[in-house]
Amino acid sequence: MEALFAALARIQAFAGVPEEELRASLPQWRVLSLKDERLLWKQGRPADELALVHAGSLDVIVNGTVIGKVGVGELIGETAIFLSGAVRMATLRASRPTQVLALPSAALQQLRAAGSPVYDALLRHALVTAAGRCRELDRQIAQVRQGNFAVPLAPEKAGFFSRLWQRVRQPPVTAIACPPLEELLAQHPVLAHSSEAVRAALVAAFTPRPFRRGDVVCRQGAEDDQVYVLAAGKADVMREIEASGSALLLARFEPGTIFGVFAFASGGPRTASIVATEDGWAYAMDGAAYRALAPEAQTLWMEAMLAVLLGQCRAADLALHAAIHAFATQHPALLPSMSDVPNVAGAWGALEGLRPGDDVMRVRAGKARRR
Repeated sequence: MEALFAALARIQAFAGVPEEELRASLPQWRVLSLKDERLLWKQGRPADELALVHAGSLDVIVNGTVIGKVGVGELIGETAIFLSGAVRMATLRASRPTQVLALPSAALQQLRAAGSPVYDALLRHALVTAAGRCRELDRQIAQVRQGNFAVPLAPEKAGFFSRLWQRVRQPPVTAIACPPLEELLAQHPVLAHSSEAVRAALVAAFTPRPFRRGDVVCRQGAEDDQVYVLAAGKADVMREIEASGSALLLARFEPGTIFGVFAFASGGPRTASIVATEDGWAYAMDGAAYRALAPEAQTLWMEAMLAVLLGQCRAADLALHAAIHAFATQHPALLPSMSDVPNVAGAWGALEGLRPGDDVMRVRAGKARRR
């Protein structure tokens, strides 16, 4: 047991977990020894456990091709285990005699039910991993627009700030009442099954903010730690292009949209601006309000954010690959001077927020009993 504890204690994700809590989780882990070329997981099979490589290494294989390796000290499967119905996206095969420490999904749920900090630590790690995936997708989308596809995406006809000014000059819309946040949160698959007390705590952590047509709800490049729920009105997602002053329209948001999760979860500057196209309301929660929540409410909101981030990543990934496939099919010679640019704006839009009709990944969640 001491060797198992030492292996877990070295993982950065568990840095803030009290020693006694980490030791209490030891019976939930199992040790697996793999001979050379033996499979740990197979692509397409249910994702029902996470693992830590304790010794040796694993090949990562997708559709029969080795695309990478996993070494000692690395956590694997820590995102998929939180999703209901998730399947393995790759096969993992021992490249030499290897030992891994595995945590089954049933054990993970037992940790959650017990209110273990180990569960929250793994959830935070999964959230950071998902945010990193969003960042990498954003880089890939930008590379597609600026790289081999060469021709820049068509900007909006008017400059970014000219567009805002035109909206401001339009006649004001009649003021509308702010819808209750409780009803909006109840629509989220993760939050819908939480207790009324926990949802009430989340509602109290958000602040309603009115906006007028033409207002910038959040601005590209700004560094803040706020997450939003669009309650009433509509908004455009705009990305300013380099120093040209023009902007791309990436997506349009309607009431019920949760946005700003990426910046809230990972920090760093906003990657787009949210511009109101109608009068309306948004609810905002900052990091301080989140940290003031009770542990159970914090856990639930982390699960909700993970579901949103993974839903955004999947939508953006599908849009990006569809755009690349369409481009390659229509223009096999990849001659920029003769080609249309693939529509990657939809992929960018998917990274900026989750709309009510979008598919939300279902996080395995239940009621926690805090000690």
